[in-house]
Amino acid sequence: MSTETHKPHRPSTDAKTSKKSKSHANGFNARAFAVANPGKLDRMARRSVEVGEKRFHAPMVDRTPEDAPPVLVAVVGPRGVGKSTLIKSLVRRFTKHTVNELNGAITVVSGKKRRVTFFECGCDLNSMVDVAKVADLVLLMIDGNFGFEMETMEFLQIASVHGFPRILGIVTHLDLIKTSSQTKATKKALKNRFWTEVYKGAKLFYLSGVMNGRYPDREILNLARFISVMKFRPLKWRNEHPYMLADRFVDLTHPSKVEENPKVDRDVALYGYIRGTPLKEGQNAHIPGLGDVVISQCEQLPDPCPTPAAVKREEGKSGKSGRRKLDDKLKTLYAPMSDVGGVMIDKDAVYIDIGTSNFDSEKNANAGLGEQMVMSLQKPIMKSSEDAGIQLFSNTDAIKNLEDIEDDSAISDDEEADKENTGRTEVRKATPYAFKEAIVGEYSEGESDSEFEIDNEDVNDEERHLKWMDNFKPAERSVQSLAKLIYSDKSSTDICEQLIVEDQSESTESIIKSIDDLFYREVRPDGSTKTGDDEDKYEDSEGGSDFEDLEATENNEDSDVDDSNVKSDGDDFANFDADDAKEVKEHIKSVEEQREENARRKEQMRLQFDSDEEKADNQEEVTESWYDQQKNRIQKQLDINEQELNELDPATRAQIEGIRAGNYVRLVLKDVPCEFVEYFNPKYPVIVGGLLDNETRFGYSQVRFKKHRWHPRLLKTNDPVIVSLGWRRFQTCPIYTTSDSRTRTRMLKYTPEHMFCTATMYGPLVSPNTGFACFPSVNEVDAKASFRVSATGTVEEVDAEVEIVKKLKLVGYPYKIFKNTAFIKDMFQSSLEIARFEGAQIKTVSGIRGQIKKALPQEGAFRAAFEDKILMSDIIILRAWWPVQARKFYNPVTSLLLDDKTRWQGMRLTGAVRAEKKLSVPQKKDSEYGQQIVREARKFNPLQIPRNLRQDLPFKSQIAQMRPQGKQTYQQKRAVVVTGEEKKMRDLMVKMNTLRNEKDAKRKAVKDMQRAKHAAELAKVQAAKDERRKELRKEYFAAEGRKRAAEDRQMQKKAKH
Repeated sequence: MSTETHKPHRPSTDAKTSKKSKSHANGFNARAFAVANPGKLDRMARRSVEVGEKRFHAPMVDRTPEDAPPVLVAVVGPRGVGKSTLIKSLVRRFTKHTVNELNGAITVVSGKKRRVTFFECGCDLNSMVDVAKVADLVLLMIDGNFGFEMETMEFLQIASVHGFPRILGIVTHLDLIKTSSQTKATKKALKNRFWTEVYKGAKLFYLSGVMNGRYPDREILNLARFISVMKFRPLKWRNEHPYMLADRFVDLTHPSKVEENPKVDRDVALYGYIRGTPLKEGQNAHIPGLGDVVISQCEQLPDPCPTPAAVKREEGKSGKSGRRKLDDKLKTLYAPMSDVGGVMIDKDAVYIDIGTSNFDSEKNANAGLGEQMVMSLQKPIMKSSEDAGIQLFSNTDAIKNLEDIEDDSAISDDEEADKENTGRTEVRKATPYAFKEAIVGEYSEGESDSEFEIDNEDVNDEERHLKWMDNFKPAERSVQSLAKLIYSDKSSTDICEQLIVEDQSESTESIIKSIDDLFYREVRPDGSTKTGDDEDKYEDSEGGSDFEDLEATENNEDSDVDDSNVKSDGDDFANFDADDAKEVKEHIKSVEEQREENARRKEQMRLQFDSDEEKADNQEEVTESWYDQQKNRIQKQLDINEQELNELDPATRAQIEGIRAGNYVRLVLKDVPCEFVEYFNPKYPVIVGGLLDNETRFGYSQVRFKKHRWHPRLLKTNDPVIVSLGWRRFQTCPIYTTSDSRTRTRMLKYTPEHMFCTATMYGPLVSPNTGFACFPSVNEVDAKASFRVSATGTVEEVDAEVEIVKKLKLVGYPYKIFKNTAFIKDMFQSSLEIARFEGAQIKTVSGIRGQIKKALPQEGAFRAAFEDKILMSDIIILRAWWPVQARKFYNPVTSLLLDDKTRWQGMRLTGAVRAEKKLSVPQKKDSEYGQQIVREARKFNPLQIPRNLRQDLPFKSQIAQMRPQGKQTYQQKRAVVVTGEEKKMRDLMVKMNTLRNEKDAKRKAVKDMQRAKHAAELAKVQAAKDERRKELRKEYFAAEGRKRAAEDRQMQKKAKH
């Protein structure tokens, strides 16, 4: 077999290949890929940096706690746009409950760490103003078939001056549009208008028709998911003030007092979630529509609608295993004012729908919340006490024996069903507090009978009292002191001190040992003993990986809402306590040792943060930007505050810091007007806004003021307007001013158009840079078909001394004139007034300036000096400035005290009062325009120039003067007398000339039109000629160029040869 040989590869020796290989021999050549246009590159770089800087906001402290309060979602829109239907659909989506009647706030669980509170906002100004101040997210309903209405634009303007919360547009009634092309055009127009009012890129949802009383499930699912993952930036006003939207209302006034005097002031309790900063007991607050109040009691209650993360954390403390799925039992719904779960709370009574009249205890497993409440009232206390156990911690089950603690997985299906069928169990959380107060003897006459409702949880409390009385105290000791000692959240040190005071016979060591043996009985899996103080330090390690079933596919309409964007439960400062948590406690530490350990831990924290700050200051290269530095500094200070506050027991922390945001509280208000209780309507929001120390003072504020461009009328000084500033809505009389070259503050009679001015108004003082809005009236009867927001602005200066002046003109007349001096009268009334204005500048109408000298013997007359001689006909004017003080008028809007909340009427204008009483405007005689002023014509003498002066003038400046006529001419002597025939002939000639002129004008117009038409035709022909000439020229030069190119090539060839 012959071997096959292949031709070897021969590399190319071409110059092109060798040149290419040499170009890459030294690596990448940056100059070969340089920018072609450096100026364009610089502009692009600048633009990219500017776009990045626009995204930054001023760094603000994020005070959102771990258990954040529910996201307040307000549904706003005009009447008949579908607000109630949207809330019912969303509640149905989140909780699988159907709400028939919407009253007040409705709170639902939307995710592992998120709850949502829905509130329907009415169309009146009071509701829109209050909702704009507290809402985290606004669902702005728009009728797609009608377009934007006045209420929508008014709310956008109100929201813009109060922080501008996140806004989602919801377009409904699109099914009423017939064709798809019209629907597409409508959506585009609405989107562009919505982007103009909110911001470019704002989200706009489209909802089609209603099916079975709800919107389509797929559209509601998309909207619910968007709501569940939305993030919110802290707003300045809310980040500095505590506030609460009341979702429940109870009258605590004793019925006997109401029977004696129906108009007696009431004691009421308001329930809700704290938002913003912590709220303290005894703090001043303001309820819009009611007035300033003082929070007499502030009590923290169990959360009626807890998040699954909070439930899991509590179960972890009690030794139960956490859930890994957000099942239907955890989809809690809390709506105390609506008919949910068979219970409806009205202002007169609590209605319970039990469905039957037979109370069978065997059917308790499948009973609703109302039936369980009634049956729990009939259950004997002594019967339930036989199976009672001991409850070590709050929110845990009673323990009969230590060995009987079971895992959560061992719970039977029947028990699960019992928990599920309770419905709104969160409504009953507040009842044990009232029952406990009744037991310990703290009930006052001001509380109502509704506070004495009893359920199974109250019975367990009574059983726990009996157990502890048997173990630690003699029989004669009171239940009150023992319950406070054992079930309070105080540390063991405080318990020991109280026990020593009450019983000197028992030693401190025995008491500490007896109590600590109980609280440190349970042992952790790692061997360390679990204490009551360590309960808050340890959390589940599965906090970040729980509720994985929430991330469902989008195709499943009944899947749970994705909430993966919520931050984890990690604690950034847990490393300092890690070593202590891992140690096994061999013995119980004494009080002194615990205090020393806490002091060492605090010192270690301070040293750690000081070293971090020194390292950051000494670092030569700063890798983070100024924005990141500010954010890190804020976060570090928050962590330091949190670490210090965590060292305190809950009672002391509540006294120092207050009740934090996210907690459900009960606020008791004293001496509330009876109309608030009688006319209470849950459809109108009741907001309790905390006031800072400086906001309880009143004074004058300087504000930047601008009339709204859509308000039809100008605003007049001292006319009353309603101002929404901070939490308050009040009526005041502002004075509009402007600055004259920064020398004086001059009063304006009316607001200027399309520009800002300054206003001075009396009212409560707030921090500068706070926005406000003004309204002429909040009464719907007075509000005509016009834009109700009259003006907007911001506060610039508070409690400042500003002298406002208005222009005053005094007029006088000369009665004796000298060379440069004159005597003036009718300007003043006395010599005392003249002495006050000595040296003042005066001026005549013709512009001759002067000065007031001395008063004359004649009363009211004075001598004045001028820069030139004046005439007797001159009018003397004195321009003065008169100080003006704003009125101390403050009238708070008390709309919640009315039966019809939209009919509040404040101080009215004089014209409105006259129109109501049908009174005519009084006419002053001096103001009438019927008398016509007749002025005599001034006769000025001719200018007389002396003859000697005329002779000395140059020739060009000589004055041409004609001699006076000595005798009349012939035509002047004899007048021409025209006969009748001559008059007719002259009249005929005039008429003929008029007709001729008219005909000539018509001919001229026709000729001008013909000329213009002919000129247009000529221009058209000339344009065609120019175009043709341009084409011919182009062809000629192209051919000539080719010809010359050929000749050049031939010349080059000849030159080579």
